[in-house]
Amino acid sequence: MTGEELKARLEQVPLPDEAVAEERAWELVCSAYRSELEAGAAEGGRPRKKAGRRSLIGRPASKAWALAAVLAIGVVVSPARALVTDLVKDVVQGPKVESTTVSTSPPGGGRLLVQSRAGTWVTDDDGSRRHLGDFEDSTWSPQGRFIAATDERQLVAMAPDGEVRWALTRPSRPSLPSWNSPDGFRIAYIEGRQLRVVAGDGTGDTLLASGAAAVRPSWRPGPAHELAFVRAGDRVEALSVDSGRRPFSWVARGQVRGIEWSDDGSRLLAWTRQSAVVLDSGGHALWHHSTSPGSEIESARLRPGSSQIAIVEGGGQARVILAAPRRPARVLLAAQSLANPIWSADGSELMVAWPEADQWLFLRGTSLNRVDALSDVSKQFSPGSSGATSFPRTTGWCCSR
Repeated sequence: MTGEELKARLEQVPLPDEAVAEERAWELVCSAYRSELEAGAAEGGRPRKKAGRRSLIGRPASKAWALAAVLAIGVVVSPARALVTDLVKDVVQGPKVESTTVSTSPPGGGRLLVQSRAGTWVTDDDGSRRHLGDFEDSTWSPQGRFIAATDERQLVAMAPDGEVRWALTRPSRPSLPSWNSPDGFRIAYIEGRQLRVVAGDGTGDTLLASGAAAVRPSWRPGPAHELAFVRAGDRVEALSVDSGRRPFSWVARGQVRGIEWSDDGSRLLAWTRQSAVVLDSGGHALWHHSTSPGSEIESARLRPGSSQIAIVEGGGQARVILAAPRRPARVLLAAQSLANPIWSADGSELMVAWPEADQWLFLRGTSLNRVDALSDVSKQFSPGSSGATSFPRTTGWCCSR
């Protein structure tokens, strides 16, 4: 999609309560400006005279301006890479959109696991990509040495170059594989309503629990081989695979859409449509983030080495929010159709999908206030396609070689 096409589509998007949205956007811009003045005064500088309503950019005049203003708040975009910058300039200032970088390599490095209609792909540090096969889902092993992938009847373990190490054939469709860390001795997966586990060498396939929901199980990092999963009825349970011990069971208020252990194994994140709840290792709620009226949580991810959570809220205009205990949530980005937040292994970058613009956005910097973008994502994972392409889904972001 070209910048001009995106601009035209954005200008046609109907915004509810347009006047209210414009006023809110202006208030946010002015608030940021006042904060800058106050910061300057605190440092001993002389604050400038407060700007009038027209002195920064000018009074908003269109629906597209409202979207661009919200999109631009708190975000500094690196030159020549991101359509975010081109979009804001095109709508507010008027220059013609040129182009953006076409690549599949994250700006900060690392390898991505990607699912498209064509199957499973691996992208490398140099931007090259490799098609592994017609699989439906995939996940990295610890340190990215191997990949577990599923198709209609099989769970397969392979090297990143596509070499299959073993394949387990099941009576029905396996899904949602999860490889434990740090030793990689176990792979959990869902088959129908069963939670099953197999050794990392493909042996010892075992039923762990019945009545499991279609939510990817999450291994608690460490040597104990402890697994969290979701039962029907919105019950999150922890289970020791070796001993059968059940450390805790916690019932959510609403349908659980995802769970994830923190990288140090001290906290478990569970999210529903309306809230993201952080539990301690004993299943007790520590804190939670609730959505605003009219919004719902599409996805949430714990930041490695931190207590922060990246949350994508949908419903009208999507927002990427950074939430943390005892702090107000901060909006990092807002635009149409944002999805699927994924942290880099060290937590320094946050990747967000933007299907409407056919881009991956990478939020970087100490405050995640800089954005790089990779463009034409769909075409790069739909080789030989002459018709419409679908936007791919990233299932993992691993370490560099």
